[in-house]
Amino acid sequence: VRINTLFPEAPPSASVTVAIAFLVSYEHMGQARFYCASNCECKPVAVDAHDSRRKVSLLYMKELEVTQHEECVIGVVVEDESSSGEHKFKVAQLVARTRAAVAGITGDDGPTSD
Repeated sequence: VRINTLFPEAPPSASVTVAIAFLVSYEHMGQARFYCASNCECKPVAVDAHDSRRKVSLLYMKELEVTQHEECVIGVVVEDESSSGEHKFKVAQLVARTRAAVAGITGDDGPTSD
């Protein structure tokens, strides 16, 4: 997936957060790894989209810290290993943002309240 992670108002050396929304469900889902394929750099992140604790399907978020580039390519690899025995994986959305844009947000929990 190609995404613009260039933020002119941010220093060129500043990293950008790419938030990836993906489906997690109680059946049929597999594991995947997100990585920077070209034009930008990041540490790969592995996720498991299978959660059998509740019979629901929800969108979860995972964040990558990436370098800035107007054509950052984020790759997704569905892994052979699977806790469900199946390999379905669905990416719903990617959003690039700077740290300044997420002031007041902590991790995957959403906005904080005062």
